[in-house]
Amino acid sequence: QSPEDHVFREYGNHLKKCVADTNPGAQDKALDALMAFVDFSKDAPRVTEEVMGVLIDKCFAGRPSTKQKAMDVCLMMLEVEVPLPLVLGPLKTGFAAKSPKSVIACLQTVRAALKAFGPKVVDVRPLVKALPP
Repeated sequence: QSPEDHVFREYGNHLKKCVADTNPGAQDKALDALMAFVDFSKDAPRVTEEVMGVLIDKCFAGRPSTKQKAMDVCLMMLEVEVPLPLVLGPLKTGFAAKSPKSVIACLQTVRAALKAFGPKVVDVRPLVKALPP
């Protein structure tokens, strides 16, 4: 454990609220903070569980720059080896989201994950079953 671990634990609980902010500028900065948190914290799996739903509902339906940052955060979560079901499970449920923008962003994120990590890491079979008709 490093001296910074307590800081990550303390502020990690607030990331979900920050990412869900209705102010697009604040949401953009919250995504930057989330990216840094996921990159440097050992608490990334716990925060991933809390934040993925908000990323899909709020950020994927937002501005194009916000959507791109949210997709990058999802890919970063996979890169730092957050367990796949914590990232791909919410993306799979995002295929049935009410907002068409969110559905498209979920599909684009899965496609980017496949391109970046390959089918050996990202199992496509359960995702294909969940695709909208």
